[in-house]
Amino acid sequence: MKKFFLIFLGIVFLFLNSCTSQRYSFQRSNLHKQIAIIYIKQGRYSDALRELEIAKRIDKNDPEVYNLFGLIYIGEGEYKKAEKNLKKAIKIDPLFSEAYNNLGSLKMLEGDYKLAICFFKKALKNPFYKKPYLARTNLGWAYYKLGEKKKAINTLLKALKENAQYSQALIYLGLIYMDKGKWDAAEFYLKRAIRIEESSAEARYYLAEIYFRKGEIDLAKSLWNAVIQLAPQSKWAEFSYQRLFLLKKLDSLKKS
Repeated sequence: MKKFFLIFLGIVFLFLNSCTSQRYSFQRSNLHKQIAIIYIKQGRYSDALRELEIAKRIDKNDPEVYNLFGLIYIGEGEYKKAEKNLKKAIKIDPLFSEAYNNLGSLKMLEGDYKLAICFFKKALKNPFYKKPYLARTNLGWAYYKLGEKKKAINTLLKALKENAQYSQALIYLGLIYMDKGKWDAAEFYLKRAIRIEESSAEARYYLAEIYFRKGEIDLAKSLWNAVIQLAPQSKWAEFSYQRLFLLKKLDSLKKS
């Protein structure tokens, strides 16, 4: 009986030790992933890759690691590497909605909107997807790119029902109504986007474009200058410089 009890204690000890080791490995891997996410947001892709390589050595079957690799390679413009890693993530976890959404975004960049829609729909099939509004917003924009404006608007409105504070859905709605020449509706959605995300250079740039087309030049100038101050290194600042230069040139032509 004593011998059996000692064997039992040994098994319990090994089990607890194994659980402790797994928990420690998970914590280490998660730490490196969180650091990688911070680097990705800062555009420091080489630093992010270094952290993910460490996380991969700890757990080579973690789908989130490959998903993050995919995001980095998208950022670096290495689309084949991005696709390979995102598909690896899905192979490990066939219900990984974030990876499907990122694959759809990759296909949007490549101009394959029909395939992008397939991936966004797969992301939305998962009933446990915590942020369906992300994939639904992308789905709406893919519909717009295919010329299906009504379906795009309905999809984006549904995304806003899932998260009324998601500014990108509002920006896309603003752009669609701009394309339809409905300036008041476009202005409404872009202003809502700015109220939610005050630092949005994209929303400000397009709102200025609306004012320009409505003939409210001073308001347009003010917003384009605000974009340059808010995000001087962004493409929106570059676009704003171009628009302000055009206005300056038009002014000089009027005076001559």
